[in-house]
Amino acid sequence: MTTAKPKNFITRDHRYVFPVGSLLSLLSLSMLRSTPAGSLSFLKDGSPLTSLFSAICLVFLAVSLMALVVKLITRDRYGESFLK
Repeated sequence: MTTAKPKNFITRDHRYVFPVGSLLSLLSLSMLRSTPAGSLSFLKDGSPLTSLFSAICLVFLAVSLMALVVKLITRDRYGESFLK
């Protein structure tokens, strides 16, 4: 009986993080842009929290796009890349 060392969270294969995260980021950005904020909302136009939330979504989309490009360029060696 062999005892395999369990992989930690960082080195596991999370193949759906980028596509699902990108979809949620796009949905969040579209809702921020198209839906007017209510009177009790803390996500009003121009507020620092709205800007921070938008920046986080845009950075995630940029990282996700970079991972897609790396995956397309290094198809055979993608498992060894830093964006696996």
